[in-house]
Amino acid sequence: MVFGLLDTTGYSAELQQKYAGMMISSGRRWSAARPWVLGPTGSGSRSDSARGPGKLIVYDVGGAKVGEAAAQYDAALAQPVPLQFVSGRLYVGRHWVEVH
Repeated sequence: MVFGLLDTTGYSAELQQKYAGMMISSGRRWSAARPWVLGPTGSGSRSDSARGPGKLIVYDVGGAKVGEAAAQYDAALAQPVPLQFVSGRLYVGRHWVEVH
């Protein structure tokens, strides 16, 4: 899998939240026991609070929602960055989902 952030500067707040990142997968992957779509997908995250659980939402290239996974909050993460993949976890800041 390849992960990347998208620069949505200048777009509406709705579009900025919907497309925070991009993922490209050439094989079947799973998150929260659900299969992910093969090929390119867009992703965004939502959280009701900056320090609580949230959701990672996955969209196809046409903008249709194809899945979502619960995102856990990791307060113990020493140095959060906008996007990183560590030991099977995809982190967006301090929120993460397990991908395998």
